[in-house]
Amino acid sequence: IYTINPDGTGKTNLTDEAPDAYAGADIEPTFSPDGSRIAFESDRSGEYTEDPNWPSAIFDVWIVNTDGSGEPRRITNAEGQAPAWSPDGKQIAYSSSRDGNYEIWVENVNGTGTPRQITHTEHTEAGVVINTSPSWSVDGKIAYVSNKDNASNDQREIYVANADGTGDPVRLTTN
Repeated sequence: IYTINPDGTGKTNLTDEAPDAYAGADIEPTFSPDGSRIAFESDRSGEYTEDPNWPSAIFDVWIVNTDGSGEPRRITNAEGQAPAWSPDGKQIAYSSSRDGNYEIWVENVNGTGTPRQITHTEHTEAGVVINTSPSWSVDGKIAYVSNKDNASNDQREIYVANADGTGDPVRLTTN
């Protein structure tokens, strides 16, 4: 992941590819609200799924300083994708399949506390449920995309949930 000035000067590599990364994929960068850090997903840990027939890289959420100081710091330890900063920059929402379905989780950026699961989707024989692409509102809600009502044909809809995990998510779209 690089930063660069609008005029093309000042190109800085922030995440030099990790030597044990599966494919060296540092993807989905997103600036913190104050612009001082970037959250991204990466397979740089070198960890793989336990499937002996088809191991695949595990992606986690990482943070790096935009000024190039310091090393990238891993935020999640049980897979994390599609990171999104809270408006105050203290938390990150992300999608994780640690329970089989892809669920939305929230974690403190400073490493304190326990990750909170925001969505709780039942397993279905129709297919894997995917809740992904979280986005915070200024009032502490998280919008996300899900196929939970249409897992068999992967039709996705937009939902909104409370960032503290209370209450039931509200579906905003139909088809």
